[in-house]
Amino acid sequence: MIRTIVRQLPIAAAAALLACSAGGGATPAGPAPAAPASAIPAVRVPPGVEPTFAATVTGNGWVDGTVGGGARYFRETGGTANQPFELRGTELGDEKDKACGKDWRPSEARSIVTVIPEVNPAQRTAGFTLNADAASTRGRWREKGVLTCTTVSRSDAQSASMARGLIAVTLGGPVGGRDRLFIDTTGFSTGEWAFRVSDTGGDPLATERLGTGLVAEVPGPGRYEVVASVTARAAAAARDSLAQRLRASVRVASLRNAIAAATGRYPTPDMQVPFDAVISTPEISGSIQRALASYQPCGTKPGCAGKVFDAVVRAVWIRSLGGGAAIDLVFAGTKRAPVNIRLIGEAEIRGDSLYLTSAHLDPSQRDVAGKRDLADAAAKLAGRIAATGHPIAALRQEGEQAVRSRFPVPWGAVCVGVANTPPAFLGLRPVTDSTALAVVFALAPEPARACPRPR
Repeated sequence: MIRTIVRQLPIAAAAALLACSAGGGATPAGPAPAAPASAIPAVRVPPGVEPTFAATVTGNGWVDGTVGGGARYFRETGGTANQPFELRGTELGDEKDKACGKDWRPSEARSIVTVIPEVNPAQRTAGFTLNADAASTRGRWREKGVLTCTTVSRSDAQSASMARGLIAVTLGGPVGGRDRLFIDTTGFSTGEWAFRVSDTGGDPLATERLGTGLVAEVPGPGRYEVVASVTARAAAAARDSLAQRLRASVRVASLRNAIAAATGRYPTPDMQVPFDAVISTPEISGSIQRALASYQPCGTKPGCAGKVFDAVVRAVWIRSLGGGAAIDLVFAGTKRAPVNIRLIGEAEIRGDSLYLTSAHLDPSQRDVAGKRDLADAAAKLAGRIAATGHPIAALRQEGEQAVRSRFPVPWGAVCVGVANTPPAFLGLRPVTDSTALAVVFALAPEPARACPRPR
């Protein structure tokens, strides 16, 4: 589509020019004063708020072990945010001290804990890898008999280690903007493990299984915690040695942030993906002017408030006003000096066209409202304008395709598509450009599913 942008004269100057060319020669009234705030159409389009994802990952854990002779170690400590955490414990039994001769083996307990954090600001994800190792060896020695070292004795050993990671996620976004956390989990199918997701107040959040992970619904911006732990245990009693090595990982991603990062657009509070179809106000003005060409709202009886006169609209000027549009008209006739009439209209989409409906006289125009014939003319003009459609299908399709081309969006270990339904009309977004109206539509994402295989 080729758009032609023209520089528009102030409406009063345009009216004067038209009045002179029509032979009236009269100077029109000055431009209408600004509409009062109460008359400006409400903006129904939610303000675009950039979602944010900030996270810290902290590791902690404990190690525990006992060996022959009663020796034991136990240590529990925490790490530093976003830094690797490691804790070790080891102990040997006293079998050497009790042994007769050289035929002995010490009981041994070993425990290792590591937590490796991963925070990726570019991808807006955070996670950790847990490692918990426990290994125990049963001790043996020969006790001294009457003449020789004959009796074989054994001593048990046991060890344990617990690795825990905590992700503290702070989500930013629109007030009341719900979000979903995908928590990709691996390695939690064996051994001892624990998992918890909680909200800002520490209350647990429900989760549901999706693919290799869990999904938690969160009500809006705030701080949320994901905590997971694994515990390895090894008790060498019936066997000479035993070891358990557990490895698990957790990754957290926000759906709102994933969509924003992939599409460059800020989802609405209810998670729709908005896009603009910008239509030129000179184009709208031109189509309204054509619709009103030669239309004399008061030209035949009963006229306007009982008065019959040949006034027509000589100029039209459209501009953005809150969640609607201001429609300025220059209304003049052979015996009627040019007068500025300002209507305030709402936007409505019907089929493939934009309509300016529910138009009413700007309350600040008391000079027009106080004259019954002009007020009646304004109402008739508003009806004709409301029936005039302005094609928007091509612009809408262009914006829609730009959004659809960014899907599916990777979200953790799954992907989110976009619904194959027509975009919803949200309303008009206020703009400072006097030559444009920003018509806002939105597409809804589909439920997450496995990512498509690369072709």
